[in-house]
Amino acid sequence: MELSEENKEWLDYWVPKAEAGDAEAQIALGWEYQKGELLAKDVESAKRWFMEAEQNCPELGYFNLMKMMFIEDNNYIDELFRISEWRMGAIYYIYGWYRTQKGANHSELAELFTLGSKRGHLPSQIRLHQIGKSVWSRLWGFPHEAKLISRAVAIWWRNRDDVRVVR
Repeated sequence: MELSEENKEWLDYWVPKAEAGDAEAQIALGWEYQKGELLAKDVESAKRWFMEAEQNCPELGYFNLMKMMFIEDNNYIDELFRISEWRMGAIYYIYGWYRTQKGANHSELAELFTLGSKRGHLPSQIRLHQIGKSVWSRLWGFPHEAKLISRAVAIWWRNRDDVRVVR
C-alpha cells in the first residue's frame, strides 16, 4: 500500500505516541486498523490497540472497542458489556442498538436505554422515548422529543467532520 506524504506524517505522529501509552493515539490507531485506509484492515490489531487504550482510560477504551464490535457485528460485544457497570451512557446506547439488531425484547431495550439516559446520554434519551410507544403517546411526548432531537442535531452538526463519530 503506497502512502501519501500526509498519511506518512499521520503515522509518524500517532504511532510513537500510541507505543508510548497515549490513549488518544491508541484509539486513533485502532480506528485506522478498523477502517483499513492508511493501514491494512486488521480487526485483531484494532482490538489490541483499543485494549491498550483501556489500560490508560478504561471506559473510553472499552467504548471504542464496543463501537468497533458493533460495526463489525461481532458477538464479542456481549462479553465486553458484562465486564462492568458502566458510567459512560454511550456504552449502554451502543449495546442497546446491538441488542435491537439481535431481536431483544422491549423490556431489555428499555432498561439499556434508561441506564444510558440516567448517565446523561442524549441519544439514549431519544431512543427511550421512541421505543414501545403508541402513536398517541408519541404525539403527546413530541415537544420533549423535538427538544432532544434538536440538541442531537446541533451536536451532530458540530462533529460532522470528525471521523471518529459513527454515523
